[in-house]
Amino acid sequence: MSDHNVGELRARFPGLADGWVRFDGPAGTLPVDRSIEAMHRYYSGVSVANTGGFFQAAETTEAMAESVRGLVGQLLGADGQQVIFGQSATALVFAYTRALAQHWTKGTRVLCTQLDHDSNVTPWILAARDAGATVTMLPVNPNDGTLDLGHLETELARGQVEWVALSGASNLTGFAPDLRTAVGMAHAAGAKLHVDAVARVPHLPVDFNGIGIDSLVSSPYKWYGPHAGVLVLQPALMHGVEPYRVRPADYVGPSRWETGTKAYEVIAGIGGAAQFMLEEPMDAVAAAEAVLLARLGEYARAGRIYSELLKEYPSQSKVWLSYGHTLKTEGDLQEGVAAYRRSIALEPSFGEAYWSLANLKTFRFEPVEVAAMEAKAADPAVGEVDRLHLHFALGKAYEDAGDWAPSFAHYEKAN
Repeated sequence: MSDHNVGELRARFPGLADGWVRFDGPAGTLPVDRSIEAMHRYYSGVSVANTGGFFQAAETTEAMAESVRGLVGQLLGADGQQVIFGQSATALVFAYTRALAQHWTKGTRVLCTQLDHDSNVTPWILAARDAGATVTMLPVNPNDGTLDLGHLETELARGQVEWVALSGASNLTGFAPDLRTAVGMAHAAGAKLHVDAVARVPHLPVDFNGIGIDSLVSSPYKWYGPHAGVLVLQPALMHGVEPYRVRPADYVGPSRWETGTKAYEVIAGIGGAAQFMLEEPMDAVAAAEAVLLARLGEYARAGRIYSELLKEYPSQSKVWLSYGHTLKTEGDLQEGVAAYRRSIALEPSFGEAYWSLANLKTFRFEPVEVAAMEAKAADPAVGEVDRLHLHFALGKAYEDAGDWAPSFAHYEKAN
């Protein structure tokens, strides 16, 4: 992102107007202009009302809330009718686990982890206590704050696990477990997976339905919106679990879980924040964060982000290139070479990937790779930047082979 774009982005956060830089990320984020404007627009308009009325304001409010469900669903990879609004992620998990526990018996097991925020631990412990169920805590590596899913596999194999409560990303260490693998493990053992995605949503893509997550919570104030919570459920849980509610709240769909009158002005702000988040693809946001981490020397953390991204977007040649840079800098040359070659396989004219290989002191191109570079360098359809990188890479390839004439010729074309 250019300095000009950073300046434009900074101007969209009124909370930065005093010139201070805020490093209180765990406490939340500053609200963005679209969220603030959406709340103001709702409160200052003529449509402030409760839903259920047979008049314009009530109908407009209901349409707004349903529209926001759709936006949040789009952000999280879910359908809008899977999205429930609440006071906070913590409050929603307390209500959710209390409802789930109605179906638990003595012998039911729940797995939580030391990686998680307590809002994804204590609600499960208290619900289990009330139902006579048990909670087992999965350990984290004390040296680097990572979670080995092998521990999950071991506990699932012991049987009787009904739920696994897992962090989508730690707000302390930044570690993001492989959710697709965790879902597969849980479902294979007959268990369901709940994900605390509060710290994940602002930084990494979430594909709730694509991955097959059973339930998930997020906090809009962690992605530039108002203080609130969002719970996302698979339809079988949305309709098959009975929430604690008053008798008149005989609704179907998400509203059956939304206790009392909803804070519609807050929902409007959630919609504005979701629109802001959807302005840029999350894979691009995550890749940009990984680049910044690498510049700060946090290569291992950057590598974890690239690895996570490539599980969801394996056809991104430029991400494979950046992953190769990180692996190389970390000293894993073999995997770095594999990442560069994967980038080339996806984009055969990607000159920068070839040049990155050429820059490795111990690497030598195979004859078939030299021939492929020659063909691409001569191809008029190849862009100028890629062609220059190809000529540099060919110059180095021939130099390493002691073939000086073509080496000098390609260096000359590159310069």
